[in-house]
Amino acid sequence: MVPPQIAINDENCEGEMPRQLQWAFAYVAYVQKMTFNSGYVARVNRDAIVSTCRGMNDSFRRGELDESTIYVVGSESFSALRRSGSTAICGHIDSYNVCVLAQSGGETKRYLEAHSR
Repeated sequence: MVPPQIAINDENCEGEMPRQLQWAFAYVAYVQKMTFNSGYVARVNRDAIVSTCRGMNDSFRRGELDESTIYVVGSESFSALRRSGSTAICGHIDSYNVCVLAQSGGETKRYLEAHSR
């Protein structure tokens, strides 16, 4: 998820999407044997979590994507990525903003290419 949603004692780490979505997307990632960057943790280094979240979001907004990652993106970050001139392929799946790097392969990229406006 972009930005990641890491719940720290009732605080979200810069989440743009409703908090409850992290559980649905986490389950999809689990079923597909993928990793996932959001969730709830009980004991954390708050400064490290916030720094990591901000760093990940800033990198995404600059168009620095990983070719093996599927990004489910909040509206503000989606708009920022579009303005960055990135080669990402983006579209909507079930009304969610989804992006992949143009160099990536896989069904998600093919779907987005076939259904983009």
